[in-house]
Amino acid sequence: MYEIVILEAFVSSGQALTMVDVNTGLNDAYGEGTYEFRRMNMLDGPAGPMVGGSRLVSGIILNADVAERDDFLALLQYIDWLYYSDEGNEFAQWGIEGETFVKTDEVDGGYLPMEGISYENFNPGAAESLQEDYGFGNVAFAFASHYDITLSKMNDEEIAYQQRMTESRELLMPDPPYPMSTPDQEQAALMRTPLQDTVDQYTLRFITGQYELDRWDEFMADLENQNVEGYLELINNAYREFQSTLEDSE
Repeated sequence: MYEIVILEAFVSSGQALTMVDVNTGLNDAYGEGTYEFRRMNMLDGPAGPMVGGSRLVSGIILNADVAERDDFLALLQYIDWLYYSDEGNEFAQWGIEGETFVKTDEVDGGYLPMEGISYENFNPGAAESLQEDYGFGNVAFAFASHYDITLSKMNDEEIAYQQRMTESRELLMPDPPYPMSTPDQEQAALMRTPLQDTVDQYTLRFITGQYELDRWDEFMADLENQNVEGYLELINNAYREFQSTLEDSE
């Protein structure tokens, strides 16, 4: 007697929490242990295994009338503590030690919600939720955490993926800043719109096979016809002026 094994595979795009949703669905449909679902490393580009960096993750906007409040300085101090201190990061993400979480060596991240409190991959089905019942771990106040806090929310598979990416990729620094005057910003926006549309269209067609790569020169010619050189010169001029301003201020 022979055992017939049917192998099926699929690729799904999403974020880390997609893993939780898909695994739950596969467990219900096929049973735990009958499948394997894991994140792929990002594909290499033409320049090799590189990933781009960024200066910003999230930002804070305050109404102008906040500056007129009697407690304006205290408000700024609170924001500085909440978003930029280790203690504030921990509080916003996990809450109060001994009440909503414990520190432990049982998991790589070092944090676990208290028994009876669910959060992300921890304690599924618990009676209470760290987010819904306690208000911690929400994206308004716990989005741009430092690395250790971000790591603490990940399960073992996600941590292993992050380590693989860190070890196998070179981080590219972001482009230097080039603040523009209001007229230059408006001109850049007008020039950028058709250029971005062209890049998006060609990128889609190259990826989906509608265009072969032998049409690359045609792609470059279209960008030149839309004055990509003028757009780059506008940015480079803004960059040079900004650098000159920095040198004058030293």
